[in-house]
Amino acid sequence: MTAVAGATYHGGVPGPRNGAWPRAVAGALLLSAVLASPRLAEAASMSYDVGDGAVVQVIARTASIAIRTWNRSSVRMEWTDGAAFVPSRSRQEARRSYLITSVSVQEERAPGEPAVTALLLPEDFPVPKVAPGKHDVVRIAQLSVPAQIGRPAPPADLTVTIPETTGLVNIRSGRGTVTLTDYHGTTVAAAGRGRVNFNNVSGDAFVQPLNGDFYALDSTFDRLRIRSNRGDEVFDACRVKQIDATTLSGNIIFDNGIFDSGLARFESVRGSIAIGVNGGAQLGAHTQDGQVLTALPAAPPAPVLLGRSDADAVEVAGDGGPLVNAFTTHGNVLLYDGSLADRHPDDLSPPWRQMFGLFMNHRPAGHAEDAVARGRQFARTAAPQTTPRRPAGFRGPSQ
Repeated sequence: MTAVAGATYHGGVPGPRNGAWPRAVAGALLLSAVLASPRLAEAASMSYDVGDGAVVQVIARTASIAIRTWNRSSVRMEWTDGAAFVPSRSRQEARRSYLITSVSVQEERAPGEPAVTALLLPEDFPVPKVAPGKHDVVRIAQLSVPAQIGRPAPPADLTVTIPETTGLVNIRSGRGTVTLTDYHGTTVAAAGRGRVNFNNVSGDAFVQPLNGDFYALDSTFDRLRIRSNRGDEVFDACRVKQIDATTLSGNIIFDNGIFDSGLARFESVRGSIAIGVNGGAQLGAHTQDGQVLTALPAAPPAPVLLGRSDADAVEVAGDGGPLVNAFTTHGNVLLYDGSLADRHPDDLSPPWRQMFGLFMNHRPAGHAEDAVARGRQFARTAAPQTTPRRPAGFRGPSQ
């Protein structure tokens, strides 16, 4: 089913001729039966022409969402056979900020420990790059499709192609995967259990993958706020000016990254944090129950900045630069230069090996070939994390 861009209907409907009522009633009953079927329609597509700075909103329960850009001034939506989506277009006044409501979550605990309910507090995320005034708003929402007896509801895939000039993308997802590619604007994305992928994305973003993982590749952020409950947050060759990344039970990996002048903060309650710097930075780290482990080349002396203990450190990467802070309560903090992928797993001790395995498993298949070439495949259930005593003066990756 294909709808012409911007098509509307304004005509009146003439009454049926004498004798047509039985046929009309039968037609209505047949239409109702078709709409009630698990196969609602054939694969569908729809397009809307929009102006610069448009807002695209996607709301999905179980669908996998792929959003990409093109150089046309229209939003095109395509979804799979059996899925039910309702697209619409309107004109609305731009928001100056988005209120992220509070979320109650079950915090993951160690085996045998009682479950604990945690509260992620409400936050207000400003969107100053969205110009004031009225904008075209394209909204596409997924409806519930009743499952056939004995069969689950059919899987749904939604692809949305948006103009390069789109001002804001707003995504709310339940269990499906979300993939955003080549978008350079403002993003607000919240997911329940699905994985969120950013490929070559830039601009400002608020991301909340509660119990699903987040993976960003070759992306540049002016301002990024990300928070999760159990999900891991993985950044692969990304660049940031301002980042605030927090998680309750997940791990955080910022690998082979570049920090521009700005604020950078990483925090996990029960997970570990690994920061690999491509360039210069001042790295401040603290852990309560774990260790701070470093694999950084020797830096120029800086007595005022450098402090070192098993639980606290301020290290200089390269020639120094922006201050980057990493805090964890029950995990380790790993500080290094470059990428974990450049390490050989046989040379790594358990804390480093665990984060290496986590990083390689989050990478797309093409990147994971590096690990296969080394003759190692790492499952997510990597070796349990341990914190052996660091030999005095040792700074290598086998700590």
